[in-house]
Amino acid sequence: MVSVKTIQNKFDGKVRIYSPNLNPYMIRAVPDNKKVLDVGCSSGTLGKHLKEHKNCRVWGLDISQKAVDEAKETYEDAAVMDLDRDEFPFKNEKFDVIVFADVLEHVVEPREVLNRFKEYLENDGIIVISIPNVATIAMRLHLLFGNWNYTQLGTLDNTHLRFFTRKTMKNMIENVGLEIIENGGGHPVVIKKLKIMPVYNLLQKIYPNLFSSQFVMISKLKN
Repeated sequence: MVSVKTIQNKFDGKVRIYSPNLNPYMIRAVPDNKKVLDVGCSSGTLGKHLKEHKNCRVWGLDISQKAVDEAKETYEDAAVMDLDRDEFPFKNEKFDVIVFADVLEHVVEPREVLNRFKEYLENDGIIVISIPNVATIAMRLHLLFGNWNYTQLGTLDNTHLRFFTRKTMKNMIENVGLEIIENGGGHPVVIKKLKIMPVYNLLQKIYPNLFSSQFVMISKLKN
């Protein structure tokens, strides 16, 4: 069994890979002036933007001590947490928004993690989740030719433990007693600089299961 220290060291080494990524879909999903918990915050890029541009107060969690030390410079507070093993460190807090930005695919039991975290959501709060789509046309073609090669970043990130389609992501969220209020696609699967990008944007809207590299879903507690 891989030790916690080994896992932490791996994520320490990925801080510089993950940190520059600022997902515009996640930013739009978080309302202004909210109390936010950023789960898997890395060095705090998302929280810094929410604080500076949306007047949010942000708390953060990450398995990497290196990431947490950097996030603390911006966040109200940040703490190291292995989502599968550790106790929640902010038990006296409840949040208007809980964000899982490409996080649940990294844990052993994503359903249990989500079920546990909803306890720290305000009654009228929302949970915003983004997860890579394993069923893109590119992934299907890779599998057709027998390829499944892990990478440093992306759908086959070498720290991903779980893989989701739009349907299985939706089922997971609903099975923990949450109600999905917005269900959308994220980044298209092709490079934005390509001249055919407008065509792919259209295909993404028509066939999101094939042409969205991730899905972003917003949910709330069921009444």
